[in-house]
Amino acid sequence: MFKEYYVVARYVAAIPKGKDMTEFILAEVEKEISDVSPRGMKDYLSGLFSVIEGEEVDMDNEDEE
Repeated sequence: MFKEYYVVARYVAAIPKGKDMTEFILAEVEKEISDVSPRGMKDYLSGLFSVIEGEEVDMDNEDEE
């Protein structure tokens, strides 16, 4: 049995009126990540993402769906 996990980002943004929320936030995250040094990546990711535990998954049944 496997267990599923969700990686969830916490991001605070002021989205300009008329902008698509998803496109705007992903562009901001992409810009920030490009400025992070390889040594600082672990801290950046730890501050931005959380992992939430999900349910157990039977991989045999997943293949059938």
